[in-house]
Amino acid sequence: MEQDSLNEINFFTTYSCNSRCQNCFIWKNSKDASNKKELGLEKTDKLFSDPLFVQCPNIGLAGGEPTISPFFWNLLEILPENKRVTITTNALNSTRLVDFLSRSRNKEGYLIQVSLDGLEDVNDQVRGVKGAYQKTIDLLKKLQELDVERLVSFTINRLNYHQLDDCYELANHYGAEFSTRLAHLGGAYLNKQNRTLYEFEKKELEVLDRLIETIIFQELEKPCQSPPKLIFMKKITDYYRGIQKDLPCKALKTGMVIDLYGDVFPNCPVIMKSIGNLQEECLSDIWKGEKAIEVRKEIDAFKCGGCWNDCQAVTNIAMDKDFIEKEYEKLKFAFLEGRSIPDIIDFSQDNSSLLLSGWHNLEGNALLRFRWTEQEFSIFLPSGTTSVEIFGRLAPLRKSDSPIIMDLTTEQKKIASLALSDSEWRNYSISLEKPIKDLTPCKFKLNRYYCPREEGASDDGRKLGLAINKIRFARN
Repeated sequence: MEQDSLNEINFFTTYSCNSRCQNCFIWKNSKDASNKKELGLEKTDKLFSDPLFVQCPNIGLAGGEPTISPFFWNLLEILPENKRVTITTNALNSTRLVDFLSRSRNKEGYLIQVSLDGLEDVNDQVRGVKGAYQKTIDLLKKLQELDVERLVSFTINRLNYHQLDDCYELANHYGAEFSTRLAHLGGAYLNKQNRTLYEFEKKELEVLDRLIETIIFQELEKPCQSPPKLIFMKKITDYYRGIQKDLPCKALKTGMVIDLYGDVFPNCPVIMKSIGNLQEECLSDIWKGEKAIEVRKEIDAFKCGGCWNDCQAVTNIAMDKDFIEKEYEKLKFAFLEGRSIPDIIDFSQDNSSLLLSGWHNLEGNALLRFRWTEQEFSIFLPSGTTSVEIFGRLAPLRKSDSPIIMDLTTEQKKIASLALSDSEWRNYSISLEKPIKDLTPCKFKLNRYYCPREEGASDDGRKLGLAINKIRFARN
């Protein structure tokens, strides 16, 4: 991603918190200060018109606890409606938030990330507030009634790790996504008095590994998954053990943090150095300025290679094509081991067990469900496969376009090729040079793609290849 293009801007709307979590002592060391001037309407208007902000699709609103912050409410009312907004909350003060969402004409534009660190008394002990668990459940119920997208956010420590799968099941019960990470000591997290929360014994890590694998396999059963998120989950204990060290960090290249006073930081809780202030400079100038260049060099030189913070690490994984392909194949191999391998991928039945990288979410209707691929996409070929039949259609073609060529490659060797020449739904049959011996990853590569935004057709920036409804495997 270019350094003049952002994927996400996170706002720290307050440094105060009404929770008393044992995972961190941010609430004991609030940076909110009456002698500092918050960003006013004039500055936010200038920020919203900055090209860097205009082109950024995702906005995060967090804290501390954002719902206790006047700046949060001011910002929420004026954010442009074309942004995808994620709000992170502990649910202790959610009445006004629910009221705002119930009145919103753009409910599909919001994701509410609700903190949950255990069941009932365990959650209340970790978060330091009696009744916090019930308030979380109440908010999840209301979000479900409003049909607002929701996510349960679980931070693992030694008090609650054994309830990881229970909280995952609770998230499923309320139709919520699920994210998790290990509690961390250091950087922006200031709790240095309770190290036993963070220091796991070998047997505890082994239990945690099994629970994480169970969750990953359940996620792989679903029709739509996020490979970067699942890979991060699989790597959680590797990060803790110091094994994962080969993933470049994209902090301050794909996103940033802006606090309520206008200070701009990298999205990295370990390197929290301001690169400028919006009270003094515009966002684009800060992003390209000398301080930003220096901090990017510091992040590159730091080479942590194994980030515990999923906010940034999932992005790092998503941006590393080779890494995500390698690690997602490992997850899928483990998932498919000992299972019956189907002869068909049928998106009308939500069958996705053989999918690898390069796929978008399900689209269409009950009569014809399909997925768009990227320019490159991958699947597993079952053992014995002699040919592959795809029922699909190409993205729109210009009349001047020559046929699109699709190559099939396994283990760096091209095994078949096919010319595709129009944009109608049809069956494409591809014969392989020889039968596939074992379950094998296969990459399909098109020599061109279609991007609706680049063609002026819509704001959709995806690089589309084929819309596919079914894939059948002929096997000997």
